[in-house]
Amino acid sequence: MCSCGKPIQIPSSIQLRKDAGLKPIVPPEEVIERLINAGTIPGNGTCTYCGDETPSLLWVHAECERAFQHRGPGRFWSMVLFIVSAVFTPIRVWVSESHDERLFGRDKVYSLPIYVCEKCKSVPMDTASLKRCMCKVPEYRDLLEKFPNAVVNVTKS
Repeated sequence: MCSCGKPIQIPSSIQLRKDAGLKPIVPPEEVIERLINAGTIPGNGTCTYCGDETPSLLWVHAECERAFQHRGPGRFWSMVLFIVSAVFTPIRVWVSESHDERLFGRDKVYSLPIYVCEKCKSVPMDTASLKRCMCKVPEYRDLLEKFPNAVVNVTKS
């Protein structure tokens, strides 16, 4: 609120970037989801391991984030809170059963194609090697930078 009493309009960061002539910042998982939905394979057709030209793909399972449930105080503690508030304060608080469990976040699990030639597919890749290969693709690099603890492994064909 302004000192004159009028409300102040604060533009969103998206609007500020637009007004400044900048592109909006799109979260990397949203970029990945758009690529998947469009059936687009990012990369330049070269093996991310050795650099040779290849049409061959390796599918990587990337688990970036999982939704989780949080249990609230439950019915017993809701009753205790109600009784305590009824005895000690004139305000009565009731926590309904609908607040006992809440879901936080969402699953961000993807099946991602990367270019890997047939020769390199036979080389055993540990997690670090697989992430190094994925980081050669800018869209996957951005995803792994946001989710550095992502669990990645080769999908069995």
